[in-house]
Amino acid sequence: MHRLHIAIFLLFFTPLLSAANRQADSLQALIQRDKADTLLVIHLNKLCSIYDETSEFEAGMRCGEQALALAQKLNYQAGIAKAFMTIAFLFEDQTKYEEALKNYFSALAIWEKTKNKKGIATLYNDIGNIFTDQGNYAGALKMQNDALKIREELNDRKAVSASFNNIGNIYLYLGDYPLALSNYFNSLKIKEELQDKPGLAATYDNIGIIYKSLGNYTEALKNHYQSLRLKTELKDKQGMAHSYGNIANNFMHQKNYEGALKMHRLALNLDEECKNKGSVSIDLDNLGEVYEDLENYPEALKYYLSALKIKEEIGDRSGLADCTNNLASLSLKLHRLQDAEAYSAQALLLNQKMHVKEGLEQSYQIRSALDSARGNFRGALQNYRSYILYRDSLASEETKKKSQHSAMQYEFDKKEIATKARQENLDYQARQESKKQRITIYSVAAILFMVVVFSVFLYRRFLITNSQKRIIEKQKDLVEVQKLSLERQNIEVEFQKKIIEEKQLEILDSITYAKRLQDAILPTYASINQQLPDSFLLYRPKDIVAGDFYWMHTHGNTVCIAACDCTGHGVPGALVSIVCSNALNRAVNEFNLSDTGKILDKVTELVLETFAKSEEEISDGMDISLLSIDRGTGRIQWSGANNPLWIVKHNELIEIKADKQPIGKSEGRRPFSSHELEFGNEVTLYLITDGFADQFGPTNKKLMKKKFKELLLSIQDRTMEEQLKFLDEHHATWKGSMEQTDDVTVIGIRIKQK
Repeated sequence: MHRLHIAIFLLFFTPLLSAANRQADSLQALIQRDKADTLLVIHLNKLCSIYDETSEFEAGMRCGEQALALAQKLNYQAGIAKAFMTIAFLFEDQTKYEEALKNYFSALAIWEKTKNKKGIATLYNDIGNIFTDQGNYAGALKMQNDALKIREELNDRKAVSASFNNIGNIYLYLGDYPLALSNYFNSLKIKEELQDKPGLAATYDNIGIIYKSLGNYTEALKNHYQSLRLKTELKDKQGMAHSYGNIANNFMHQKNYEGALKMHRLALNLDEECKNKGSVSIDLDNLGEVYEDLENYPEALKYYLSALKIKEEIGDRSGLADCTNNLASLSLKLHRLQDAEAYSAQALLLNQKMHVKEGLEQSYQIRSALDSARGNFRGALQNYRSYILYRDSLASEETKKKSQHSAMQYEFDKKEIATKARQENLDYQARQESKKQRITIYSVAAILFMVVVFSVFLYRRFLITNSQKRIIEKQKDLVEVQKLSLERQNIEVEFQKKIIEEKQLEILDSITYAKRLQDAILPTYASINQQLPDSFLLYRPKDIVAGDFYWMHTHGNTVCIAACDCTGHGVPGALVSIVCSNALNRAVNEFNLSDTGKILDKVTELVLETFAKSEEEISDGMDISLLSIDRGTGRIQWSGANNPLWIVKHNELIEIKADKQPIGKSEGRRPFSSHELEFGNEVTLYLITDGFADQFGPTNKKLMKKKFKELLLSIQDRTMEEQLKFLDEHHATWKGSMEQTDDVTVIGIRIKQK
């Protein structure tokens, strides 16, 4: 079961680290001048909170303990309570929950004694959050409901929205999706009114989790990306990690394993940077699940065991239940029945204690499979029945209907507020109009008292009423005609929509088939590694098919390899790439060319010859970096069309410039140059296209070649496999949520001269 990244609503948004450091400096200056009075207690408590935000726990603890000692000496009750709370925050952020609870309850006793309702509600909320993290859902639900009641009495809208969010989290953990979604929408409604961006981001994430659990991945991803956008604006790294993790879990269910791995690793990097052990353990557990689905069981086991170790350290019962279920499932696949028995028994016991429906469903399913593997078919049947019971409970149509009703109720409430405001305005106007009419009637009655005149008045009103009735009937007929016309238009629109959808599907099928054709011209990763063992290939097309391609040819001891960038990308670029790839193959196979410059001259001739057959003038072509390595003699030769060769030797990057002309039509064309390369010791060569350096990133700026060169120099002490991982992750992080600018191809080859 994928561990959920549920956002616990923060009452105050954590400021930027630099701003926190400036505040700390200012407070330290004040503390130096303060006397030993209540003001010093206040400043020490604030400084403790800032150190908590910047993860300087030891410095924070010193400030908190000084504040507590001074407040107790002065008998300053509010200061004592605040000191207990700030110390509790420090313990909670280090996942030392028992110490945190001890301090929270000490603060609660003071607020109850002084009848501070706002403080009591805050502590109920904080204690409830720790109970949730520990899997004590009954205790957490009681605390959060008590906090909600007090906050509603105080009309503290922001805090009320936080309580609704946290109650929704608890119901989500318990698998009660309708109640979870109802509370999330109650929270979202208030946050929209308050324009609370951090709170909106947290709730969008949680609503996305519900939709994912119901199998509605489109709505789930829509909410997670809304959340990620807000968190990126706020520079909330911890929140961004949560959103990345949730997006990854949706990709997993859609079998998009590459996307899932990338998103989980982004989440893990941010959580490790924020030193959040609980979230790190979730990321490790989820990475294990991706590798298990990919049947890479050694990697899955490594990540599961790393996650288990952290969960045991921090006492995360809910996480332990999920992780041991995963380990039990993996042990079954590895035929380690004894391990599967131990893990599944531990998971079942934890889920039974916490009453977690999803966890129980998975535990009974695993127990059934384990009994079947041992030949205990009676036990297998009994556990399978329990699994079906929990599965049907979670996935029943009634549950989905209730969840949909909550969403509809939220939209209806928004419209009802606007309608009510309009209706109140109309009622006011009607009352004013009614008042005027009464004055008129009294005046007329006084003047026209005579029965005859009054009868004439009634007759006129009768005629007017009949006239209005006829007008209304005509209007009804007109409305019916318009309704029929609208229905016909709707039918026509739906018909056109289906035609467009069918055409889109045909186009997508064609492009997908084109990818299969393009893949056929590319050498396999295995063949490249066999010929050049100390190398890597980073190939990331922008679309389904690409204008970039890579090419390799071997003859005896000679290996030719190239990074190629054809005009454009997508389908047009892919068509050009097939023409250029065919020309390269003909140059070496049909014309037996081995000199790199002559190969490029012949490829240019063949490409121009192919395009000349068209009735229209075609100026498309290719940029290329072509390398030839003779493994017997050590001879290395290179030629390039617009794309250079980068050589790293002795921590210095040397660029060999390409001929400034493409493969294709060009004015003033010259024969391509062939560069003979000689190296004394180890050297690393890079063949590139322009996609990596041209990628737009933060503040809408390109990475640029200068920065790309600096990146390559910084990773020279790493293996080629580690370099590939670093460059791939850096490209994804730099790109972030922006669209990929162009196809990306980078080939790295490390050569050691004999």
